Amino acid sequence: MKRTCIILPVVALLMSACSAEKEDGPVAYARTMMLYSQADGNGAGDYDSAAGGSQGSDGAVFLFWNFGDVISEQEYPVPMLVSRPPMNINSYSRPNSPFNTETLYPDGGLRVMATGYAPDSGLAPGEIPGGGENYLELSLDEEGICVTDMLTTVNTIVGSATLPFDRADGEQMKFRHALSRISFKARQDESMETTRIFYRRVRISPSDGNIARKLVWNRDAGMYEAHNDITGPDDFPYTLDEGENARQLTPNSTNNVGQLYLMPGSSVFIKVTITRSEDVDFEESEDVTFETELKFNIERNAGDPDDLDRDGSLKSTSQIYAGEAYTFTLLFKEDGIELTGKECAWENGGSIIIPVYPILPDDADGGSQGGTDTGNGTAGADGGADDEVTGNGGAGI
Repeated sequence: MKRTCIILPVVALLMSACSAEKEDGPVAYARTMMLYSQADGNGAGDYDSAAGGSQGSDGAVFLFWNFGDVISEQEYPVPMLVSRPPMNINSYSRPNSPFNTETLYPDGGLRVMATGYAPDSGLAPGEIPGGGENYLELSLDEEGICVTDMLTTVNTIVGSATLPFDRADGEQMKFRHALSRISFKARQDESMETTRIFYRRVRISPSDGNIARKLVWNRDAGMYEAHNDITGPDDFPYTLDEGENARQLTPNSTNNVGQLYLMPGSSVFIKVTITRSEDVDFEESEDVTFETELKFNIERNAGDPDDLDRDGSLKSTSQIYAGEAYTFTLLFKEDGIELTGKECAWENGGSIIIPVYPILPDDADGGSQGGTDTGNGTAGADGGADDEVTGNGGAGI
């Protein structure tokens, strides 16, 4: 009887322990998907403060995929979860709290891949044949072309219940700009100290070939890339229009004209129309109209990580890249208007001067059609070229 009394409690304890292990086992692996996100340099944080910082349709979209569907190269994989965080991308960067999807990882330790894009508003997934949404291709609505700062994740992160996204050594999901930003300013030449210059009706139209209309997932690169998807003849479907209000220039100030978000590439074709006058009533004014190709000659430095492409090769000296920003100035001079340009960081600043082809009116009595220079450098009145402007170092983009 004494032996029985000793054995029974031990058996009961063992049974209790086994029962507890079975109950706690599944619970130990029931993890909620949480991850960190970050705007990865290049001023991507500008997007967050401007558009992605409030709840609603302008924020980012986080996509969670069954990793098995991705590596099996299904033609139309469907995300297992489409999530729209209520705050901006950088709100979930370390050391802040991660974004909580409030959704559990799949059972069985199945791996999940996370990607994303922004903004939610204006970008619509395509259609899968037979039904369903195709998040491999996102189309931008017409109202959004040239004015939408689209972002893409540049790294694919993988997590599971046993190796969660938010682990101590886990990667953050990094976003960057998918387009190049071209800004335009107006300035009066410093030599015209006694002349008053007024202008209005500044209209700048990029070529259709420079306009992004889609984000398309590149499986090899693991990120979205901009596509223009031209379906008709190359035209000028969008115009940056500053309006009818007259503005005055002074030699020591610069006026902002506007900005465009365009396809990365080797050149930008634009059509420009400006009405200029030396009196505020525009009683004696002239319309200057021209079309030109903006080419780039950028000094790249192999020792600067910002000048290296994703594969480690040196970026082209004649091409603008996603996440790079450029400012062009319409310089009003006595004998016409010319364009000058520089590469700058997305936020501010810059250090590379880019030779641009200046434009001059044909005649002095108000001719409307401008001519284009065909050389490198600043065009004189006779169409010849002066000294070439060269780069002075790599820009911190």
